[in-house]
Order: sequence, then structure tokens, then C-alpha cells
Amino acid sequence: MAQLPFFKVGDFGQTIRRTIVDEKNDPVDVSAANVAGEILFKFHDPDGNLTSKNGTFTTNGEDGQVQYVVESGLFDAEGDWVLQITVADAGPATFQLSTAQEDLTVSPVIT
Repeated sequence: MAQLPFFKVGDFGQTIRRTIVDEKNDPVDVSAANVAGEILFKFHDPDGNLTSKNGTFTTNGEDGQVQYVVESGLFDAEGDWVLQITVADAGPATFQLSTAQEDLTVSPVIT
């Protein structure tokens, strides 16, 4: 999986793009998750608090690609964060997929 962007406290506007893959590392067609809120980027901050953000398809979902544009206020603490993405279809529920957890570090800003 591609490396996550480098983040500092207060950063926003960067796009995190990921490809949902199977055990063979092949992209998974997640186009059935076509309702807002069915693509969740889940962030654990250094204190263990969970924040979930809605993602979107990078294209149409058939290639497994999803993305989230970092909103102002998300990265409010320096330290080690964890990202996991969950994708579910809109129903009737036939699948829910979660990616492996990825570590990312949010660095301080020199003041």
C-alpha cells in the first residue's frame, strides 16, 4: 500500500487515497457501497479516541479506490495515529470490508 502523506498538527486539505484489496493484493470491486457514509475512514488519535469520516470513490469503486480529503480540525494532536477504512454496501447488506490498520505520525508545528 502506498505511503500515507506526511501530516503536521493542523494540516488539512490533503487527500488520502487507498485501494481496497483482497488477500492476493488484487483490487476489490466496492462499487455497491454507493451511498454516502458507507465508506468510512476511521482515525484513532494518540489518546485512543475514534473519529470516523465519510470517504468517497476515487473513480467509481470498481477499482477498489477510495479517498478522503482531510478536514480542518482532524489532526489536532501530535503523536501516533492509526487509520483503518471500512466499506459496506448500501443494502441489503451483503458485504463489509475493513482494511489493515495503518500507522501514521502527526508531527508538531514549530511556533
